[in-house]
Amino acid sequence: MTIKEMLEQYESIKAEIQDLKNESKKQHIPLTDTVTGSSVNFPYTKHSISIKGIPEECYATETVISEKIRELERERVQIESFLDSVHDSQIRRIIRLKYIEGKTWQQVAFRTGSHDEQIPRKKLGRFIEMYEKYENPGL
Repeated sequence: MTIKEMLEQYESIKAEIQDLKNESKKQHIPLTDTVTGSSVNFPYTKHSISIKGIPEECYATETVISEKIRELERERVQIESFLDSVHDSQIRRIIRLKYIEGKTWQQVAFRTGSHDEQIPRKKLGRFIEMYEKYENPGL
């Protein structure tokens, strides 16, 4: 996967993590029931006991959801680590505005001090090309 493809996935990864967390919360709706029991000691008085729990089939689903969230979190951290490793402040700002905050190229241009959207786009394109060629040829 190229850097550009990885960066383009960032917003989707964050949204998917949130979707999975919401799904996980739905899974945790406990079931409740009341049963009858008695004291362990004499006079063995009968009384009601309320029990709560999660259906057994939810545990397997929860495990799958948790593993997927961990995997997506690793990808998110990898993208953020790449961003932190960029030494050029202007390139970091362009990446953050475009891929982390989801701004349009026109908005990125205005926020970085230019009026032409092609300037930050081309700057980032040249950076990615040079990075993939020299810094990380394995991508």
